[in-house]
Amino acid sequence: MHTEFPSPTTFTLDDGQLDRTSCRGKQSILGVHVGFLSDLFGFGKRDILESLNPLSGMKLLEFVIADDSSEHLRHYFRFKNREAQDEEFIVIYRRTDADMLRYARTHWRRPGQEKNFRTLNERSPWSPAISRLIDMGQDLSSKTLATRTHFSLQVSADDLRDPNWVPPSKPPTNAKSESSTTTHAKPKAATTFAAGPSQWQIKQGEAGIDGPRPKDEFSRVYEFSGLPPPDTTAAVRIECTIESAGLRSEANGSYGLSLNRSVRFYFRPFRLPHEAEFVLRVITVDRSEGGDFDVFASPVDGETAIFAKFGGRNDTATLLRAFMAGKDLTFEILQDSESLVKLPLQNDGTFKQLWDASANRFAEVEMAYEALRSQVGQTSQPQASDFAVEVRKNPQGYAVWMIEQEPGQHGVLLVKLDRDGGMEDAWQLGHPFADRSTQGSYALDVARDLGIKLMDVVKN
Repeated sequence: MHTEFPSPTTFTLDDGQLDRTSCRGKQSILGVHVGFLSDLFGFGKRDILESLNPLSGMKLLEFVIADDSSEHLRHYFRFKNREAQDEEFIVIYRRTDADMLRYARTHWRRPGQEKNFRTLNERSPWSPAISRLIDMGQDLSSKTLATRTHFSLQVSADDLRDPNWVPPSKPPTNAKSESSTTTHAKPKAATTFAAGPSQWQIKQGEAGIDGPRPKDEFSRVYEFSGLPPPDTTAAVRIECTIESAGLRSEANGSYGLSLNRSVRFYFRPFRLPHEAEFVLRVITVDRSEGGDFDVFASPVDGETAIFAKFGGRNDTATLLRAFMAGKDLTFEILQDSESLVKLPLQNDGTFKQLWDASANRFAEVEMAYEALRSQVGQTSQPQASDFAVEVRKNPQGYAVWMIEQEPGQHGVLLVKLDRDGGMEDAWQLGHPFADRSTQGSYALDVARDLGIKLMDVVKN
């Protein structure tokens, strides 16, 4: 079979026609007429080929033209991605009555993770990749022989949104052609149905006096149906973490609680091949709280992406204020001002109640641990009774000294004397005292109990 497309080879990408023979030099159909793809994929006037391209960093391993002279022709690509995994694409073209090829859709899968192909969303981050695949197919077609036996010919040319898709059974031979009996009505606008969000779930972390700080994680899931095709369902999961960073001293002498906070969003479906930058808009319906946040999204699996790396230092605090406002929210993902996802999120005052309860509990735990640490520290200081037996054997060799280590810090030492009456060794008894009166009273009691002399050592 002749490897080139029927002459003249014409690809129709919108309501008009574009004749390949009109292209000159090395400029391909997409390179010259990127505006057609802009209209097709809804990306306005921006240059698609310079936008985020999931094919970046992939190495092409195989290209096949699969053509069995049926209604559709397929371009099959196999790449090796950055993780050394295979990724496969099938670009589908439909033949028209004028013996031209019209782009239809693109299928994709990772053989090691997905058994079946699925159709890519052309209004998702895959759009630049689809554009590049079409362009590559044009360039490679002139030097590639077509085949009638490639496995991609067994993959349906229809939308493969369900991974469990099976080909429909053929109609009876006496059935009339659908095109001759059916009038295709204009599709009705889809209505978005948001299932009531799940209750906020709370996961409490372990805490201990010498272990990790108190930590709680809140999570909630929103599920949607009735979305415009091709992906008619979606889900948003919100995770917020609050962790104690300890107590801080306030100017009035009281203690406040320091907190570490984080927010993560999981969204499905969002087929992202690698980390990429987006704008995440989370805002109350009255626009009083929230805003636009520069974020990096990373793939979790073939269907889910996580938005967790925020660009601004105050982004987390701003997001939490929006949750605590108790007002319904709008969740939107944008790229270059193009809205990719926009969904409503129900919200009420529950989050703030749970947050306040956790913060109050953390403060109580930290205060209790602080008191316990203080008690442990006090009991760990040497006491006069610890030395009683040894001192009473040689009372002339010991003395109690009262000293002022720092201004306002009065200490009591049990001192072992050398032959000249100087200090050979010493142990601090108790904690420093705030005033001379308390220091003197304690030192006198120790001296009397051990039967040794008391000395008031003047600071040099």
